[in-house]
Amino acid sequence: MNWFILGLKRSFDFKGRSRRREFGWFILISFLITLMFRVLSNLIGFFDLPALKGLLVVISFTYSLIFFIATVSVITRRLHDLGYSGWLQAAFLVMYFVLFLATIFALDQEMGGIQIGEYLLYGLFIFFNIAILIIFLVLTFKDGQRFANKYGEDPKAMTATQAQVVVV
Repeated sequence: MNWFILGLKRSFDFKGRSRRREFGWFILISFLITLMFRVLSNLIGFFDLPALKGLLVVISFTYSLIFFIATVSVITRRLHDLGYSGWLQAAFLVMYFVLFLATIFALDQEMGGIQIGEYLLYGLFIFFNIAILIIFLVLTFKDGQRFANKYGEDPKAMTATQAQVVVV
């Protein structure tokens, strides 16, 4: 839980590096919170509780906005730890957004949705989500660059003070 909190505290820090633990715990706990919102939303819909639905929409939107910034930040620092620019994720965000919009327009029959192409868009959307999952797994399990790189010091490296404590 401490790694998750560290990720939240560093939400606006797009410089430096993040260890696998910070990234992994942050993504896992964020996923579990999102899953909790989905379950609550389904329960509220099942029991037809419109007052709670409005409140959940506001809380969920606020959560999404805050966690979007924090997630972009932690991914940036994790990419830095691996030696890549944080801007690399921008390409994936743009592709994801375009594919998401294309899928929505394909579903909207009133706007002349593409009936044959729907399956192609669904397939692309699923493929892209699987690709993102694989990328997240690589980011989670691949060890960062040893020693300092152009993005900062190795977050796993011991400082002189830490080394003295170990020796004594």
